[in-house]
Amino acid sequence: FMTLSVIEMDIWERLTQEQHDDQSLRLIRASVTQNPGSIPLYTARGNLLYRKNRAVVPPESGLKQELLQHFHDTPAAGHKGVSKTLGRIKAQFWWRGMKADIQRYIKKCVVCQREKYEAIKPPGHLNPLPIPTKPWTDVTMNFIDAMPRSEGKEAVLVVVDRLTKYSHFAPLPRSYQGPMVASVYQEFIGKLHGMPQSVVCDRDSIFLSVFWQEYMKLMGTTLNFSTAHHPQTDGQSEIVNRSLETYLRCFAGERPNTLVKFLSWVEWSYNTSLHSSTGMTPYEGVYGFPPPTIPRYEGGTAEDDQIDCELRTREEVLDALKHNIAKAQNHMRQVYNKGRKDREFEVGEYVWLKRVPLKQRSLMGQPYSKLFTRYYGPFQVLQK
Repeated sequence: FMTLSVIEMDIWERLTQEQHDDQSLRLIRASVTQNPGSIPLYTARGNLLYRKNRAVVPPESGLKQELLQHFHDTPAAGHKGVSKTLGRIKAQFWWRGMKADIQRYIKKCVVCQREKYEAIKPPGHLNPLPIPTKPWTDVTMNFIDAMPRSEGKEAVLVVVDRLTKYSHFAPLPRSYQGPMVASVYQEFIGKLHGMPQSVVCDRDSIFLSVFWQEYMKLMGTTLNFSTAHHPQTDGQSEIVNRSLETYLRCFAGERPNTLVKFLSWVEWSYNTSLHSSTGMTPYEGVYGFPPPTIPRYEGGTAEDDQIDCELRTREEVLDALKHNIAKAQNHMRQVYNKGRKDREFEVGEYVWLKRVPLKQRSLMGQPYSKLFTRYYGPFQVLQK
């Protein structure tokens, strides 16, 4: 354990004096000095009173703060947590309520708040987005960039219907701008489903541009931006992106220049696969009946597989979609919220702002991002 340095050896002298000034400790020391063992756990050695071989610190002693600073703030202590700091202090000292004092001290330590990570799940409960009432009235948009060059295209626009989960994948060149994205959207999605009432998207420069926001406004579409550096807001698009990338890696990984040719097939594959949250395929959610099977051609035969589809009414399909999505959202909410607590801040309180997990430039020109502070602040909450 860490011992007090020579510079702070006067602490022992001060502790001796404070024990003498405390009436209760003075009586205990006198008792165990005259009759050792008369008071369990207490012993007297020299001029000091000990409890379980640890020096007793008086309840009102000012040494408590100094000991907390020494065993927590110094380079030798290293700003450790409650258990390690407690272990260091109680190796030599004891006072009533020691653990509670250490917890309060560390909780208020500015350095620990600014530099340490939270060893708990991020706060906040899961609040799923409202369930749309009709197909293709509410969609999510996202981009997949830095793809291998194929037929002059190096990016993919991903658009997902929030109700049916039906998806469209449109190829884009490397340098795309708002007008081009609007044109591609109309060519691949708009001509089939029209303009949506709302779009959930991240804070990509395309979506934040003046052109895109004005274009959406004129089309009667509301833009709902996700929270910065919080991709869970549009987790649906993130999952679709991962599925798309996995498919292309499997079928176009060895020949990246054929990537664009597979986009139509990956779109069909995804839209005709059973979706866990809706309980049906996206195709069935849009058209009201299961997708047709693609007959497998065998050389020398011309026979097709028979398609046996049981048609349902449109209202039944939509009701089933909404019920299954609500059930899936409730399950996700329960799983996500387990072990998490909600956290709210009131106006006037001070908060720490977490540094985003991306490379940031500093006016100080510090190149060592590993040693950057984890949090900035504290900042005062001005409004909610």
